[in-house]
Amino acid sequence: MIIALMLFFEPFYTKANEADRVFRVYTSSHGMIDNSAQTISCTTTGRIILTTLGHVNFFDGVTFTHIDPQPSNVYPLAKYTGYSHVYFDNNQHLWVKDTHRVTCVDLRKEEFIDDVQGVFNSYGIKNKVDDLFADETATVWVVLGDKLVNIHTKCTLKIKRYPLQDISRFENRLFLFYNNGDVDVYDINTKKILYTIHTLTAEAGKRYNATSVLCKTEQGIFQIRTGVNKSILLYLDVKKRSAKTILQTPYSLNSMVVHDNKLYIACVEGYWTYNLTTEETKHHAEITLDNGQRMVPDINALTFDKQGGMWLGSKHRGLLYCKPYASPIQQYGTNTDFFKRYESQMAKAIKTNTKNLPPTITCSFVDSRGWTWQGTYSGIRLMRPNAKTIEYGYKDGLANEVIRAVIEDNNHNIWVSTSYGIAHIDVKNNKVKHIEYFAGIDNVPDEAFTEGASLKLADGTIIFKSLDHMVTFHPDKFHTQAIKQIRLTPQMCKILMNGHEVHPGERFNDNVVTDVAISRTRDMYFNYDQNSITLMFVSLNYFRPFQTYYRVRVKGCEPYNEWTVLSTYNGRGLVDKKGALHLPLSGISPGHYEVELQASMSPEYWTEKPYVWHIYVKEPWWRTTIIYVLLGLTLCVLIVGNLMVYNKYIRMRVKWINVEAQVMKRLKTFVQRCKQHENSVLEPLNNNGGADDKGDVGEDMFEQMMLKIMPHLLIDHNEHLSLRRLAEKAEVDEVELSKMVMANSHKNPIHFLISLRLETSKKMLSESTMGIPEIAKMCGFVSVNYFIACFYHRYQCTPIAYRTEQRKNVLKTTRLS
Repeated sequence: MIIALMLFFEPFYTKANEADRVFRVYTSSHGMIDNSAQTISCTTTGRIILTTLGHVNFFDGVTFTHIDPQPSNVYPLAKYTGYSHVYFDNNQHLWVKDTHRVTCVDLRKEEFIDDVQGVFNSYGIKNKVDDLFADETATVWVVLGDKLVNIHTKCTLKIKRYPLQDISRFENRLFLFYNNGDVDVYDINTKKILYTIHTLTAEAGKRYNATSVLCKTEQGIFQIRTGVNKSILLYLDVKKRSAKTILQTPYSLNSMVVHDNKLYIACVEGYWTYNLTTEETKHHAEITLDNGQRMVPDINALTFDKQGGMWLGSKHRGLLYCKPYASPIQQYGTNTDFFKRYESQMAKAIKTNTKNLPPTITCSFVDSRGWTWQGTYSGIRLMRPNAKTIEYGYKDGLANEVIRAVIEDNNHNIWVSTSYGIAHIDVKNNKVKHIEYFAGIDNVPDEAFTEGASLKLADGTIIFKSLDHMVTFHPDKFHTQAIKQIRLTPQMCKILMNGHEVHPGERFNDNVVTDVAISRTRDMYFNYDQNSITLMFVSLNYFRPFQTYYRVRVKGCEPYNEWTVLSTYNGRGLVDKKGALHLPLSGISPGHYEVELQASMSPEYWTEKPYVWHIYVKEPWWRTTIIYVLLGLTLCVLIVGNLMVYNKYIRMRVKWINVEAQVMKRLKTFVQRCKQHENSVLEPLNNNGGADDKGDVGEDMFEQMMLKIMPHLLIDHNEHLSLRRLAEKAEVDEVELSKMVMANSHKNPIHFLISLRLETSKKMLSESTMGIPEIAKMCGFVSVNYFIACFYHRYQCTPIAYRTEQRKNVLKTTRLS
């Protein structure tokens, strides 16, 4: 009965108290560059940043990445003799300070800055910097000799001769902590000292003067001061202007942070807690690991993430993480009274749940609705009256498909044990909404469960039996409102393009996808042939990474054009067991796409606004705006040019048609004039009885041309004759024909008639036996002598000689044939 009451009132999944903290270990085997964590911080987005020996590590819950400093990255600080400090400033810089040195990380690119002095120069700080601090407003102050200077406002304060160890800010007051224990309080506006607080005696100041760590609260400032193998924790009350000692240890106190009204102090022997209300201090020298091992860690630093998880940075054992909520699952070994008490009841349950079952069925259970749940080796089978049988397996959320036992809780949800882990089947409105599992991370033993071994106690507590344990939990405590409302921040951690991982500033075919760190990238640029992309996102869910639900939409890209919920349980393989989302966008067309993403611990709660990433796929060069503009301009030029040419052509064509009409008219007129002399007798024009003088070269060419076209003019004078057709017959081009016609058609046609009749006489001389006088008469010559004279003048031979030569040629041709 006592055990049952303890189970009933046990605060399952409540905030973890110090005694219940169980830590998971991350070391270099998980991706850390080194197992010695010097400092640890949680960013505003929730990512963990830790410094190891000289390196800066980033952890997003899935992957560790790190950056390494080079000698050129180190800036000497002459006046700093303390240990590791980190500062975040307002310009996305991370300052990592160690003994006599500082490095600066550009968080936008997640890389060390080579020229630290150049950063100071950009703020107008030209002198050598001796030390550096950042106050609670993330404003950087630098030490220049005996002056403390604000790099933004150039506010300058005078420093005492004692070494300055730390600073802190309350509104317009700046507190300067010296190594002797004195604290000077300045008014930043007037730059005057207001008062001085002596936190330690002169002797104590010398004893604890090695280094200083501050932690500001609403009412005051906690300070750790260290000496040789000793430390002291002080509290400076700002209102009372007084200091008191909280804790003294014979070993080093290293760092501190306030969480849930407690001050947590890291030390070489575990950690301390100081209750801000009760002022109670408690030392936690040992911690428990998730494998049950107890250890005394040497803790350099600690912090809490946005979910409330606790992180310890140890000197040699890497990074230690404790979940924010104690697990509701308890396990009891075979040697415990609890195990023995329920062992006999479990034996009866096994007989009941596995009685007379077929070999393929591991267990069977009928719930309050009359539904039958059958466990198989390939998942769980649901059989409802008058409904189709449904099977649920790995793709639906089961961590293992070999079902061992089934039971119903008081909320009518179903719980099953498998060969690996326990699964919860959420049933709402007579439908299975989703399935989630619980495994080693939730205090479930890494061993197979027993077939049919399940019980529900009167208070609703459920018990499953595994090989060597009884596992108990109360279902009502699993999904508290606090867990459902844990805020997750999705963050991109990797870009794959055409199978290649993209790194900041890397060029692919002269294209830079992003020039900032992947975690800080919001805009991505791809060429048109770089369109097979996979984006990897994490939710920074350290508590239960596999219980991460993503809600994604990519506007204009199938199949994510509408909101889609993805998870480890039903993410179609896109969400892995570490809770990382792999979002493939294959073959996307040129354009602008918006990736909207939300992350939650429950598929029912999406209270945060979606985070947005922009993808720009560039058009090919031949489809860019400038090309379209050039093509448009070229087209306009071509159109205008063609219009001008066409206009010119039309004008020339009209002109040519007019010329052609004039030429044809002149030719017809010339033919008519020739016809008027058709029956006239040719007489000498110079009255000397000889042949007329031959015209000039142009006139002679005109006559030769007219001899070729005259037959066509005489035959086709009533048909449509074109200048082109006549030019073809004359074997000249149209322009030449027109020029000769225009130049000679107005002249006396007598010379052309002489040539025309002489051509006729040649034919008669060759083809007939008529005498010369008869031929002269038939060809219209006034006399034989005038005919002979004209013939000789034209052909340089007499008609008789021409006939004789023609007959010889005919006889020769006949002989050859």
